[in-house]
Amino acid sequence: MYYSKTTLGLFRTTLAFLFLTTIFFSCVEEEKENLLVEKSIFEIISNDPQFSILVTLFEKIEMTELLKDKGSFTLLAPTDQAFESFFGINKITLEDFLNTKGLTDTIMYHLLPIKVTRPDLYNANFITQIKEKLYCRLANGDIFINGKAKLIEGNILANNGIIHSIDYLLIPPIFTFEQYLKRFSQAEEPEFTYLVEAMERTNYFEKIDGDYEFTLFAPTDYAFEQLFKEFNIKNLDEFEIKTGITLESFLASEIRSGRIFSESFARNTYTFDENNFYFQLNLLDILTKNGVIHGVNEIVFDFI
Repeated sequence: MYYSKTTLGLFRTTLAFLFLTTIFFSCVEEEKENLLVEKSIFEIISNDPQFSILVTLFEKIEMTELLKDKGSFTLLAPTDQAFESFFGINKITLEDFLNTKGLTDTIMYHLLPIKVTRPDLYNANFITQIKEKLYCRLANGDIFINGKAKLIEGNILANNGIIHSIDYLLIPPIFTFEQYLKRFSQAEEPEFTYLVEAMERTNYFEKIDGDYEFTLFAPTDYAFEQLFKEFNIKNLDEFEIKTGITLESFLASEIRSGRIFSESFARNTYTFDENNFYFQLNLLDILTKNGVIHGVNEIVFDFI
């Protein structure tokens, strides 16, 4: 079928008009929605006792005015219980946390510079107010952020955005794989010392350093010690002789491409539940600049 240039021109103009009209009315509807809500994000959390710690922290970092300003923000708001869980696991107090280096970045990591509704959080990544990514995944009907926090209540509307309450504190990625593992290995109660030694011997840190993202199933020192007992190994010098596997092949088997968070374990080939000793629960979903670390208590050679 032949269409004249005039007809095609009219058709394109009509499409452009419809597109712009849709955008215009969407903006009008959103503006109406915001006008119907009288309170700002800060006013809403200030009047809700479950966010008292979060309010204290925003006051501490002097960012309350931003949450009162006109705009279109999304606040992933940890409840007081979320903070208490974080403090308990990390054996710190609120006072300790208030004096933490990087407090501002940690709190502002929970704020997105755009309005994101609950359905928009399904399997998506977002850039936060501090220009760092966070990762949202849908699993078994629940939304998880960075594998750590679960969305409790979504779509609390404000006149300058939207609030979603979450059950755990989000920590922005600060270090690379190498930096995190070496910090653990040099801590007062060291962990991953054998893994760090193995990666240094094979220059494996250099191989996973760069723009690619990985997930590392990181054997704990306990995992290595159990392996040493099984194969009658004294140290890593004997690893290849006694197991018949090169350190490099072993390390490659512990790494997967992309970021895999723990909420997906049950749906994939990774088995996970609270009674599963394979995973070290306090070392799950460690977010790094170039991936995710999960501590594991067992070394399995079946797939090497």
